[in-house]
Amino acid sequence: MATIAVNGDKVSPLVANGMLPGTTIPEQQSDTTNGITPSAAKSLQQKSDHAPASTPQFTPGPTLQTKGFSAATTLTLYEPNQLPGNPILEPLRTLINTSFRASHNKHKTFPAAVDRLYSTNQYLQNLGTDAGTFTYIVTDNATGKPIATAGAHRYKAAVFESSGDGNKQGKTFVRVQLPAIAEESGEGAEVWELKLMAVDVTLQGAGLASYLMDLVDKEVLRRVAYEVRGMKADQKVFMLITTVKEINGEFYARRGYEFDYETVHEVGYMGSEMGFCVVHMSKVLEA
Repeated sequence: MATIAVNGDKVSPLVANGMLPGTTIPEQQSDTTNGITPSAAKSLQQKSDHAPASTPQFTPGPTLQTKGFSAATTLTLYEPNQLPGNPILEPLRTLINTSFRASHNKHKTFPAAVDRLYSTNQYLQNLGTDAGTFTYIVTDNATGKPIATAGAHRYKAAVFESSGDGNKQGKTFVRVQLPAIAEESGEGAEVWELKLMAVDVTLQGAGLASYLMDLVDKEVLRRVAYEVRGMKADQKVFMLITTVKEINGEFYARRGYEFDYETVHEVGYMGSEMGFCVVHMSKVLEA
C-alpha cells in the first residue's frame, strides 16, 4: 500500500473516495483525518489577492512511498481553456475509466465494459467552462502519467428536457436541484460542484483522494474570496457531489456531506446486476 509523504513525514492512509468516477473504496480505509494541506500547494491556496493564472500552475506534489520506493509527483492546476489539445487528456481519460470500472464493477453496480468517459471531448464537457472552473492533476514524475485528479466548477442546473440534449443514461449522474439550504440562502450563496475525481487503482489507500478534496475546497474558497475581494462574514459556499449511494454515500456522510435527493435505478439499467441509487449531496465549506 502506498502512502503520501509531506515535508518528509509519512502520512497514514486516509479515507479516499471516488465520486463519479469512483476510484478508491471507502470501506478499505480508515476515517481518521480530515485531509492534508501540503506545503507544496500553499502558494496556490494563499494567493487570495491574485486572479487565476493564464498558464497551468505547476508545483511539487506529494511524495508517494510504495513498495520501498519513493515516487516524486507534480501537482498542476489547470483552467479549462488550458486543456483542449493537451496530450495529457487521453491518459487522463484512461485513468478515469480504469478507476471507475475498478470501484463500480467490484460492487456489481456496472459491468466491466462500461466506461465513464467515451472521449476526451466528453471529459472537457463534463468538467465545464463556467467562470472559475478548474482541475488539479497529479502526475508521476518518472512516467509523466496522471495518477490522480479532481476539479470543481460553479453549479448550474442542467436543462436537458427543454433543450433536447442528452439521453437517459447521460442524465443519470446530473444534478438538477439545488440543496434547500442553498436556495434559502438567496442570491449571495456560492454553489460549486466537485467534478471528475479519480485515483490510480494501484494507489488506493495512499490518501490522494482526500488530499485532492482538501485542495479543491481551499481553491474554491480562494477563488470566491478573490472575486468578491474578501469573504463576507455571512457568505456561504456550498460544495455539491454526486455519487452512487451504495458505494460512497456513507463515506461522504462521514466527511460532512448531507443527502439532498436521490434517484433509484432498477436492475438491468446501464447493465447493472443489482440496480443502484444515485445520491446528490452537499456541505457548507468552512473558510
